Amino acid sequence: MKIERYKPPHQRRLENIWHHAMPTLTLAALTIISILPLPIPNYRFFTPDLSLLAIYYWCIYRRDLIPLPLCFAMGVFEDLFDGYQIGINAFIFSIVFLTTTTRARFFRKQKYQILWAGAAALCFLATLLEWVLREAFLTDHVTLTLQSFINAGLSGLLFPPLSILLSKIQKTAPVRVH
Repeated sequence: MKIERYKPPHQRRLENIWHHAMPTLTLAALTIISILPLPIPNYRFFTPDLSLLAIYYWCIYRRDLIPLPLCFAMGVFEDLFDGYQIGINAFIFSIVFLTTTTRARFFRKQKYQILWAGAAALCFLATLLEWVLREAFLTDHVTLTLQSFINAGLSGLLFPPLSILLSKIQKTAPVRVH
């Protein structure tokens, strides 16, 4: 039997706040990283969708801590700063949230390779959905370019290191014992 050390109530409250804010903070940080213009030549051509991957990860492992309105708000935030028509990323993030949360139990039971394949497939499907939405709602003709598929592939390749980082962050948060 493990004996836990006494913690004052204020420390438990702070730990509880950190525990509940962790997915929101990581999603916000990854969204900001995704939209920041970095001083790398042709950076916009190779921008992975880190916020999409974060939504995918948190919906599978901590669905209780990431609400749908947060995903929608991050999508609107990304739309505002990326210059897209407002609502496209918000809609995509909402679809990813709803799709992933309904399949979360399935993904948790699978090997990591299946989880990774799901993330890669989700990135490609989100790219296609973005193209369809932009084609439907924008007046100018939008072509589906190789750049879009490179971004989706890069996002899929970055899922393993990102999931390792997010799992480390998740493990640092204290688990509340009822």
